[in-house]
Amino acid sequence: MKNEAVSIYADYDYWFSKDFWTLEEWGVLTIGLDPDVVLDPDLPEHYEKNVPDGEILYQFWRYSEEFWDWREAVFDSTRRFYDFCCASEMDGLLQKADFEKEGHSRALVRPMEIIQWCVDESRGFHYRLTEYLEKQGFDFRFSENSKILSEIKTFSKQDIWPMPAAARLILGISPEAGNRWLQHSRNYYRHLDANYTLTKRDEVYYVLETALQSWKTGKLPFFNVYGDDPEENYYSEEECGVEVEASVFID
Repeated sequence: MKNEAVSIYADYDYWFSKDFWTLEEWGVLTIGLDPDVVLDPDLPEHYEKNVPDGEILYQFWRYSEEFWDWREAVFDSTRRFYDFCCASEMDGLLQKADFEKEGHSRALVRPMEIIQWCVDESRGFHYRLTEYLEKQGFDFRFSENSKILSEIKTFSKQDIWPMPAAARLILGISPEAGNRWLQHSRNYYRHLDANYTLTKRDEVYYVLETALQSWKTGKLPFFNVYGDDPEENYYSEEECGVEVEASVFID
């Protein structure tokens, strides 16, 4: 394949033609990269010999500039799905491969089943995958079995929400999601705006800070404040408890 053009980005037409993906392949596909390239154990030597000098390295550099180091992104994404497996959160989705593939577990997933599972878990996708799915007519709705949908229905019957839960609900995130989970949920739409937030925790903090500013200007009443008073420019979930009127908060 001397001088053959190579892209680090996934060809989703090709990957969605497959009946199954390994768990590692899915972990890479969800962040926009091509598993056949980034999971290649001979990556450095192979592409240095067969790709025009610097081409593949430039693509990796561009990816890291848009998001974060591509190696860390691959490690973090695949590790998260390993964690879900170990916690039995993906029971019913996984099938065992009758073959071995170097560097891969024997866990297989069906493409559209794992896509829907990720939507139900409010796990975002790289913008290339999102755009591909949109063109295929996928609507990104929670399924009826979604825990988050159940929580949204429960909270929709309440007039007053705790503000941390409100900030999560308005973003389509489970109101029970802790900061550690939010911190590890990377935002792969960052390319659209250089100032766009990097993780779901950043998004939640932005909503909380916006609510605080609305309270300061009298647009959003706070109820049942306990603990420390909201500081002038910072709201702490750990140090201050606040409730808000759901309809006003949404508006």
